Amino acid sequence: MKKIIFILTASALVMVIIILFMLFETRQVQRSPIIPTQPTPLPITESSPAPTIAVNPITAFDLVRVLPYSSPEFNIEYLTVSEVVIITIKEAPVETQKRAALDWIINQGFDPNVLNIQYNIYPYLQ
Repeated sequence: MKKIIFILTASALVMVIIILFMLFETRQVQRSPIIPTQPTPLPITESSPAPTIAVNPITAFDLVRVLPYSSPEFNIEYLTVSEVVIITIKEAPVETQKRAALDWIINQGFDPNVLNIQYNIYPYLQ
């Protein structure tokens, strides 16, 4: 009977030591996270071509910053959901006002050729 008590006590003591060791190891891992290594970039030589990065010079933020714009002759609005610039012509001659609206866009630093522009013309001008 004493042997059984001794074996159970020794087993319990070993289990407690194992549990404490596991807790200690877990805390050590949490304190020092593993930092992933990244590959070393290759050196740039003179014969290497320069990388090209495609950058969209116009962002919705840039357009929203200057729009909507309203004048007696035309309005310019930007619809962010559909990414469309709406130019509403309010005065005649229509072609002159279209050109004036495009000139305003150019003066703000934007290229109308890369914008999705739609025109609305007041019905009494058509």
